[in-house]
Parts: sequence; structure tokens; C-alpha cells
Amino acid sequence: LFKKAIGESIIKYRNSLRIEHAKFLLITTDMHIEEVAFESGFSDKFYFTRYFTKRTGVSPLRFRKVEHGNV
Repeated sequence: LFKKAIGESIIKYRNSLRIEHAKFLLITTDMHIEEVAFESGFSDKFYFTRYFTKRTGVSPLRFRKVEHGNV
């Protein structure tokens, strides 16, 4: 039912919310990537980095630099 209503599985939806939260933390805090991963609900920083990169097209560190204008 969830997939029918939302258009994606509950796992993908949950991870999308986690990535959005991670983006917010990367932009608004100076937390280390590992802290951002754990605060966003990922238990493994390496998995978080791979998943974040796959979903956004850039690594968390690169995302932070681009969003802060430090390219």
C-alpha cells in the first residue's frame, strides 16, 4: 500500500528523508561526516558516503563545499 500511495518503497522513502536531513546538517553545521551519518540514521559512515553520493551525484564533503561556496 505504501509503495502504491507514495511511489517508492518504505525503505527508499526513509532513506530519502535521511539524505535530506544529512543535506541540512551538512549545510547548517560543522559536524564531521561521520557525525552527520549517525545523526541522519546511518550506522556506517562508509555506507552513508556511498549512498549519499549515489543519490545526489556528489560526495557529502563535496556537497558541503559547493553549498558553502568553497569550491
